[in-house]
Amino acid sequence: MRYLYIILLILVQLLFIDCRSKNQKPAPKSVSGVLSLVGGVDSTGSPTKPVEPWDFKRDGMINLEGEWEFFWLRFLSPTDFRGENPPVRSALISVPGTWNGKNVNSEILSGEGYATYKLTIPIDDSQIGQALAIKISYAATASKVWVNGILVSEDGRVGVSRRDMEPHYNSQIHSFRAENPIEIIVHVSNFNHKKGGLWQNLYLGLEEDIIKQNSNALFYDFFLFGVLCIMTIYHFGLYILRREENTYLFFGLFCLIISIRILFTGETWITALFPNINWDIQIKIEYTTFYASTQVFAGFVFYLYSTEFKRRVWVVMNIIGTTFVGIVLLTPPLFFTQTLPYFQLFTLFCGFYCIYVLILSIIRKRIGAIAACVGWTIFFIAIIGDIIVNEIYGSSFLTPFGLFIFIFSQSFILSLIFSKTFQRTQSLSIHLKSTNLAYSRFVPADFITFLHRDDITQVLLGDQTKTEMSVMFCDIRSFTALSETMTPEETFKFLNAYLKRVGPIIRNNQGFIDKFMGDGIMALFPLNPEDAVRAAIQMQNAVREYNVLRNKSNYKPINIGIGIHVGNLMLGTIGEANRMDATVISDAVNLASRLEGLTKIYGAPILISDVTFQRIKNQDDYQYRMLGRVQVKGKKDSVGILEIIHDPSPDNAEFKSKSKPMFERGIFFYLQKDFEAAANIFRTVAEANPDDKAASLFQTRCEYYLKHGTTDAWDGVEVFEVK
Repeated sequence: MRYLYIILLILVQLLFIDCRSKNQKPAPKSVSGVLSLVGGVDSTGSPTKPVEPWDFKRDGMINLEGEWEFFWLRFLSPTDFRGENPPVRSALISVPGTWNGKNVNSEILSGEGYATYKLTIPIDDSQIGQALAIKISYAATASKVWVNGILVSEDGRVGVSRRDMEPHYNSQIHSFRAENPIEIIVHVSNFNHKKGGLWQNLYLGLEEDIIKQNSNALFYDFFLFGVLCIMTIYHFGLYILRREENTYLFFGLFCLIISIRILFTGETWITALFPNINWDIQIKIEYTTFYASTQVFAGFVFYLYSTEFKRRVWVVMNIIGTTFVGIVLLTPPLFFTQTLPYFQLFTLFCGFYCIYVLILSIIRKRIGAIAACVGWTIFFIAIIGDIIVNEIYGSSFLTPFGLFIFIFSQSFILSLIFSKTFQRTQSLSIHLKSTNLAYSRFVPADFITFLHRDDITQVLLGDQTKTEMSVMFCDIRSFTALSETMTPEETFKFLNAYLKRVGPIIRNNQGFIDKFMGDGIMALFPLNPEDAVRAAIQMQNAVREYNVLRNKSNYKPINIGIGIHVGNLMLGTIGEANRMDATVISDAVNLASRLEGLTKIYGAPILISDVTFQRIKNQDDYQYRMLGRVQVKGKKDSVGILEIIHDPSPDNAEFKSKSKPMFERGIFFYLQKDFEAAANIFRTVAEANPDDKAASLFQTRCEYYLKHGTTDAWDGVEVFEVK
């Protein structure tokens, strides 16, 4: 759901694109055909306190709304207004808006006719010469625009009769250099639509601001179109899978119809894609999608809550809706646009009835009824608001926002219903998964995978496989002494607090825990030995952070030792018919365990074998030093060991890194039986860093061999009894 909130937030920001001033300064409105931007008086022209001139850079673009001069049944060019006797206006008219119902010379105007609009915009002298632009939204139903005497726009072809004109809808932007005053003259003609006039907003501002505002509006339309297309495909896909669920079909159809409508309204994307599209087709699709969407949505609610939605009401809605769509398809625009108010009444009836159905569904506790009611109510209020605004101003802007909220609320409902439909089937699958998950806490899922089984129910006694893996042993040092200071309950809490920090690190590095051994861990890394080394370093970091918390609670810090070795393993199941266990058998396991034990002797938090180190591709990424060769008692072969320098004490780790060349030179002399030279080097290292336990250990050995000598068979390999 958080992604839905993010998308809604983005949409709200897009919906309220700042078409006003940048600093929220109140924008003046035109009065008597003059939009004064020079300041001094308020927008009504009455004396008031001084008003600053409008600055397009500071205050942003402006909406050219208010009173325009209106010249009915006259097409006047810019030159007609420059003589000594300029033409007398017929009236003042509000823009945006229609001329329908306007009283001009005792004549009540209908939608058919033609006229000239004129607006004069005095500007401050500081604004002269700026690169301005004007955004001209489409008029009803053809227009021609001059700015400062220059023809900047022709949308369709204006004319004095239906035969002379050609209707067209298209939003346009045109740039010009500011003069004082700015004079805008617009010719508008309409013989094809119920309403005529400048029914869309016009904007004036800096070229960059106008382009930005237009780009944001286009992006919003495209964003909503994309969302609806995705919803269409998604719900059609659900319907294909579940043919008996008509709710998916009707909601998919609803999204499809609205997505098509978006192309033909708002910023009219369709005219950008097909500039020469026939206007009759364009307006028919605009009305058809509106009329059909109401009918399809009613079908969606009917199939969603068929018990509450009366079938006879649904049949009546179908008949009425189909009739309106047929009128649009079979009659010319001048006729079918007259049907809009009647269809809006029908839409109100459908909307209120759907709210009634949804409220009844809430009372009866139907699935998703609350979400459906909230989403539809918001959408319905937006539709009513736009019907009112459209009748007054000839424009609308609320419906897209309400639609967006509604779509997501309905998608949520359908998803909820879909999940309920398959709940019984899924419950069995979920139960099986939960069982496997529970068993995976005792037998790692990776272990089952290596046995070539899909789940634990397929594992048989005696299943086994051979593979090469890296083995890690990890143990808490002095745990016995630490546990003696705690109660059993505290001991378990401590172990679980520690394990929940290091366990995820092993998994995140492509490893899995084979078993817990009290305070110890045995983990396997099947892919790359470097995964084990990287995990060991991160585990030490996690313990260091854990010690900070323990210190704040006055608990003693803990230290862990980690040993890593790579080799061939036998993974399998042992036991008997009624009780079996997964286990790993290999010398590699024993050696990794012995290396972990050697961490106490050498004072090294992380020890790895030379075989492991040779398998690491990026050896330079790690700080390390050689600790010679050892032979674990009971084993014939010796193994080279290395310390991965990552001491709990940062100072100690830093010193080990700096003293590495000297320390390894001491190891070289030690293996060459030059114990005196080696002792001097180890003494120097130990004196500089008393915490370097390995240096002190080798110094002691050198001094012992100087005093007692060695056997002829001694080759530098130390034999240890490690438990």
